[in-house]
Amino acid sequence: MSEKEIEFIAQARIDLNTDMRNTDHYGPALARQICGVRGEVAFADKYGLGYEQIRAVRRGSDGGIDFEVFIGGVRLTFDVKTRDASGNDLLVKAEKFSFATCADYFVLAQCIDKRVTLIGWEDPKLVQCMRVEKLRVPTHVRRLAELRPMRVLDNLMALRDRQAQSA
Repeated sequence: MSEKEIEFIAQARIDLNTDMRNTDHYGPALARQICGVRGEVAFADKYGLGYEQIRAVRRGSDGGIDFEVFIGGVRLTFDVKTRDASGNDLLVKAEKFSFATCADYFVLAQCIDKRVTLIGWEDPKLVQCMRVEKLRVPTHVRRLAELRPMRVLDNLMALRDRQAQSA
């Protein structure tokens, strides 16, 4: 995906969602959204998911689900969390822990100088149990996580690819 399209999607998300327009402790809204879209693009590129789910800009929240993948008829969902700094801590909104709306997997990406690295993943049910650090923004908490390596998701997606080839 081109940088121009990434910026367009980020701006469209802000334009449709007034709660994203303000700057806060994490920096300007557009810069945060661009960083997030870059993380989603990196995840889509790594696993050959295409950009349809990224391009689906809608009013309101994505419900904490960035990607939906079917493996062996089972629906798996992913929420890509992208940071613009190093570290293995997941920054999540406190309300993300409604398991009815939470993704099956949190994936942590780092976006530093437009370069994105997928760091690792964790099950939200385990993240809920991790040590919490309260932040200046009352709606967010930092979960200090020992993330699982991406190779586990690599194996999961390879299974999806093998199933698709045999179908």
